[in-house]
Amino acid sequence: MSQQIGQDWGARAAALKAAGDLAGAAEAHAAAVRARPTSAVAEHNLAATLGDLGDHAGAFAATKRAFDKGGDAPETWLVHARSLQALGEVAAAVDAQRGAE
Repeated sequence: MSQQIGQDWGARAAALKAAGDLAGAAEAHAAAVRARPTSAVAEHNLAATLGDLGDHAGAFAATKRAFDKGGDAPETWLVHARSLQALGEVAAAVDAQRGAE
C-alpha cells in the first residue's frame, strides 16, 4: 500500500509542477518522502524541486539524504552540484559534478 501512496504523491507532484505550482510540488514530494522514508528516488525528486524553487540549502540536504539511502544517480549528483554552486561551494560543486560522469 505504501508504494501506491508514493505513486499517488509522485503523480500529484508532477501535475502541480506542470501547472507551475513548484511550492505545491515540493509539498507533494515531501509527502512522498514521508510515505516512502527509505526511497532515494523520493529524496532526489524533492531535491530537484527544491532546487527549482531556489531553496539550495534544502536541495543540498535532500541530495545528502538520497545518497545516504543508497542513491547514486548522475541526476542526483547534478542537483547536488548545482546546490553546492549556488551555496558558494564552487570546489565542492566541481567535485560533485564528477560524480555525475
